[in-house]
Amino acid sequence: MGVVVGEPQGSVEEARASKSMEGKIQAYSAPVIDAKIPMVDLKNVGLGDAQKKEWNTKHLGQRLGVDVACAATAGGLVAPLITVIDKYVSP
Repeated sequence: MGVVVGEPQGSVEEARASKSMEGKIQAYSAPVIDAKIPMVDLKNVGLGDAQKKEWNTKHLGQRLGVDVACAATAGGLVAPLITVIDKYVSP
C-alpha cells in the first residue's frame, strides 16, 4: 500500500472514484505559516530591580519564635490523634 503526501488534488469523491488512488492512503500536509518572530538580544537584558531588593529582616527573632510555637502546637495536637488512630487500627 503506497502513501501519497501533499496537497489534496480535487474532491474526496474524485479521489475515491479515481483508479490511480486505489490501494493508497492520501496524507494531507499542514499549511505552512510564515510568521515573523521577534528575537530578543539577551546580552543587553539586565536584572534591573532584582539587584536592588533586600531581605526583610525586621523582627526576624519574633517571626522565628512564632514559627517554633506554631510547629510545637501543631505537633502537640496532631500526635495524640495519630496515636489514637494507630491504637484503634493495630490489634
